[in-house]
Amino acid sequence: MRLVLCDDNRIFCEALAVALEARGHRALAIATTADESVAAVARHLPDACLLDLRFHNGGDGLGTARGRSALQVFLVRIRNLTVLPPPSM
Repeated sequence: MRLVLCDDNRIFCEALAVALEARGHRALAIATTADESVAAVARHLPDACLLDLRFHNGGDGLGTARGRSALQVFLVRIRNLTVLPPPSM
C-alpha cells in the first residue's frame, strides 16, 4: 500500500515508515503540518493517509483535509498513539 504519513512528531512518522516498509508498504511522504499533509496527499495520491487530527502547532488535520473539496483523503484515526495527551488534560 502506498501511504502518506502525517503527524507533527517526525520521529514517530519515520519509525512508522520503517515498520510499514518492512511489511511491504511504501511511505511516499512524511508531513508535519496540516497544510503539508494536504499538499503531500495531492502530490503523491496515496492509497491511504495516516493523518494527525490535531497538530501540535494548532493545525486541524481533518478540517484542513475537508476544506479541500477536490481532494479525497482516506483517514485512519489512531487514538493515543503518540505521547502527547489531549489538549483538555
